[in-house]
Amino acid sequence: MEPHTSLLPPRGRAMPQPLIFACVLCLYVGLAWFGIALAGFQGTPLALLWLPAGVAVAALILFGERLWPAVLLGSLIANTPFLLPEHGHLAWLKALFFGLGAATIDTMEALIAYRLHRHFIGSRGLASVESVVRFMLFVVTLPGMVGAFALVTLYAIGGFLPASPAGESHGFLVDWASISLADMHGIFIVVPLALAWAVPRHPDATGVARSEILGISIAIVVIFVLALFQAKESVFLLVPLAVWITLRTGLRGTSLFMLVMSLVLSIAALRGLGPFAIEGEWGSMTQTMLFIFSIGFAALVLVAQQRELREINHSLEDLIQERTQALHDLNEKLQEQANTDELTGLLNRRAFIAQAEKEASRAQRSGARFALLMLDIDDFKVINDTHGHAAGDAALRAVSECCRDRLRKYDLIARLGGEEFCILAPDTDMQGARCLAEDLLRHVTALRVRTPSGVLSLTLSIGLAPFEGDLDLALKHADEALYEAKDQGKNRLHMAGDT
Repeated sequence: MEPHTSLLPPRGRAMPQPLIFACVLCLYVGLAWFGIALAGFQGTPLALLWLPAGVAVAALILFGERLWPAVLLGSLIANTPFLLPEHGHLAWLKALFFGLGAATIDTMEALIAYRLHRHFIGSRGLASVESVVRFMLFVVTLPGMVGAFALVTLYAIGGFLPASPAGESHGFLVDWASISLADMHGIFIVVPLALAWAVPRHPDATGVARSEILGISIAIVVIFVLALFQAKESVFLLVPLAVWITLRTGLRGTSLFMLVMSLVLSIAALRGLGPFAIEGEWGSMTQTMLFIFSIGFAALVLVAQQRELREINHSLEDLIQERTQALHDLNEKLQEQANTDELTGLLNRRAFIAQAEKEASRAQRSGARFALLMLDIDDFKVINDTHGHAAGDAALRAVSECCRDRLRKYDLIARLGGEEFCILAPDTDMQGARCLAEDLLRHVTALRVRTPSGVLSLTLSIGLAPFEGDLDLALKHADEALYEAKDQGKNRLHMAGDT
């Protein structure tokens, strides 16, 4: 397993480790004393509300397991004063001994939960329904039950468990069950809250307006007032409210709502208020915890499903975009293949005529001029018959590359078929066309084409014609000028209209 220090991404200057240690220590001790004062077993550090369990696990998950001394020290400070029913040196030694034992158990519980979280959930957090189920089983339930069993056993050996806390008759199993629920509740409430607010926000929420926040806050207050003081059944209105908050705010809003709901209902139950207030704190807190776990688990599952659906949609969008781009590239490739001569890479006849017609339309509108050059490799049939078609193909490629290198970027060149080529030179008069033709003749004549049967020397015949408003007529004149160049002895140019 690769080393792990923190789930928090770097954000500029990191918080100093001693400051993190101090914050975790103070938060742990403060919440521990709050839980003991509010819901503690008489004369013991055991409490029915134990949020420090969640603080310990969240601290290790966010900042790494090197922070375990803060948990150990926090638990020692929180537990030891409540293990001093009597004064004296022996009482202090006994309190320190069992306080250190309790702190060790609390620390091991947090480390077990951290390791299980790392193994079964990892850095993705509660991003899937499977991860939520694993979180409940391996991070909340298993460490909470094991830690509570060890702690109750330790306090039973030390004689710290009263026979009848808060006027109730408790046995070992009841004490274990109550402390298990307390630890599980702390992990269940605090860890999602810490994970949701400590890391960069995931786009869970669709965005909530201030008016919606105000409305939902009023609704929460109204439901709590009704459930605690008027109609106890109103507490079930929290279910649709939780669904709305989950769908609109994602994990952040959901975890915050779970914390508020948990504290309000727990404190009310301990004070004998609300729908879960029955005779005895243990029964009241048990019903409260089951209600909180039910709504909270359903909310976390809904958040995870929303994220899974969003990730599926993103994957589908990426796949569609990828396939669309692939189809676009294929269409471009097919279009290029349809417009390109396979052997030379030049435009083919159809593509050349289409672009030449566009140039002719532009010239007619603007009064621009262009020239056409019709080229033919001299004695090409002899090359094929004497040296083979491979040599002929090499000659075609060599001539096309030579001509393309001598042209401007916006000049058009195409292989019309066989050994015949055509060049359209925009914004070019006949004098410019002549200079271009002479340059092509000179460079093609200097070519030496290596073939399996020897080195070939090549020459061209070129016919030139201006565009004078009719593309077909210009092509015809250039073709006729080409044949004139052939008749005059090849390896030369001839301009249309010359005698």
